[in-house]
Parts: sequence; structure tokens; C-alpha cells
Amino acid sequence: MMRAWLVRLAPVLVLFTAGACDSPFTSNGDEEQRRRLAEARERWEESGVRSYSYTAKLDCFCAPADSLLPVRVTVRSGQAVSRAYVVGAGQPARAASEALFGAYDTVEELFEVIEDQVRGSPAVLNVSYDETYGFPNVIAVDPAGDVPNDQRAVLVTGFAVATTTTGT
Repeated sequence: MMRAWLVRLAPVLVLFTAGACDSPFTSNGDEEQRRRLAEARERWEESGVRSYSYTAKLDCFCAPADSLLPVRVTVRSGQAVSRAYVVGAGQPARAASEALFGAYDTVEELFEVIEDQVRGSPAVLNVSYDETYGFPNVIAVDPAGDVPNDQRAVLVTGFAVATTTTGT
């Protein structure tokens, strides 16, 4: 059980460790962060995708572990229409908390989270973007650097463009 938790958390720890160096991913590289964010937003807007889904995994000390399970987000015409915990076969789906996941339920909101962080000059801000569509697929933040347990990471996986004929 502990090993599975460490394996899951390892990529986030690597991001925070890498951010401790003077790199374009730290708050010391605010201009680089702004440039990368602008390029990613442009790529996203050029894609024209308006209906999609993805799984968001929030890692933080902000809620009990059973509230931080992966969440499948569904967006139609730019609006979040579903935010449900990913559950095993045969288990009923349950809605994910808007208080925890509401800020991460559209790509546009993910961009806003990054923009807010760049403006706030956190101790560490590591972001990676999807090469094809430009959406953020990792956002890792350590706001103060010297405050324990204030780090937060959002991992976006399983992105899929909706296969509808309108509003994509």
C-alpha cells in the first residue's frame, strides 16, 4: 500500500525537486512562464476543441484522501457538465466536490489557475502542456516554499475530444 502511494506521488516530488533549481519552471522565470502559458493558450484556442473529457488527479494536503480520488471531467461547448469520481466496474459513480475540483473542471480554468500562480510569484511553479492541444497536463505549485504541506499538484490524463458532430 505504501509503495503504491510513493509510486503515484513520485512524479509530483520530482517536479517540486526540479523546481528548486533556477529553471524556467520556477517563479524566478515568470516571463518564461508567461510566454509558455500564452503559447499553450494559443495552441488550445487554435485547436477549436470545445467538447472534451479528461481525468484530473489533485494531490494536496487540502482534504481527506478519499476526497482526492481521480475525477473524470466532461465538458460540452466549453461548460463543465459532469465531474465524477472514477470508480471501479459495478460501483455507482458519485459527483466530485465542486469546492475541491471546481477550479479544475475546464481547460480554460486550468489556464486561469496557472495565470493566478504566475501573478502570485510562488516559490515553485512547474507546469507542462500537451504538445498537440496545449492544455496543461501538470500543474505543481509550492506557494511559499517554507510552509509545510501547502504544495498542490493537478495531473491531467486521459484527455479525449468528444465525438459529437456539433460543439466540438
